[in-house]
Amino acid sequence: MWYSLNIYNDENEKFENELNITEYLASFWNPESVKKIKQDRNLKKENDEISAEEFIKTNNEAYVENESLINAISLMRKLQEEAKNNAGSSSINLNKLIKDKF
Repeated sequence: MWYSLNIYNDENEKFENELNITEYLASFWNPESVKKIKQDRNLKKENDEISAEEFIKTNNEAYVENESLINAISLMRKLQEEAKNNAGSSSINLNKLIKDKF
């Protein structure tokens, strides 16, 4: 684990160094664009980091939005299992099962 973490950190450091060299060379041709790109990248980094509370809130909102779909899928799987157990090896028509229940 420690070894793979160090490899990951080394790769990130190498990427940052190469990026800095590229920006340095590009600044000779178009310094305004390089400044703008750096500012945009820094804004994205700042906006990418969210607090744990924000993550939990977003996760809960997404669950509430999809709760009815999750319940429908759970019910469909339950009905499918019941039909399998009752029918033995015969084929199962999920559309018929859904229409019967809803």
